[in-house]
Amino acid sequence: QGFRSKGFELVGAFDIVSGKIGRQFGPVITQHINEMAHVVKENNVKLAVIATPPEVAQHVADQLCAAGIKGIINFAPTTLQTPPNVAVGPVDLAATLEQLSFRVNAGS
Repeated sequence: QGFRSKGFELVGAFDIVSGKIGRQFGPVITQHINEMAHVVKENNVKLAVIATPPEVAQHVADQLCAAGIKGIINFAPTTLQTPPNVAVGPVDLAATLEQLSFRVNAGS
């Protein structure tokens, strides 16, 4: 929610787990990851979000880069290696929770 008001449109969600494929994710239906490159190219997608286990994040990033993605928000707890023309914004949820916990506990 709120992406559209900021100028972003969610055009795809992808997974490899058969139980997740076909399920509604916001305004889109989750597709098999094999469809990702086609959707990226067909919709001229420039930004993507990776929220995978760390051991597959680099593979997904490589697929996204090959499809033409120019920016990745990375929620996977690993560092991604991308070409110089692809920006990565890492999000470390564990570190953010640690900081928030410290701030909450310091105020009590």
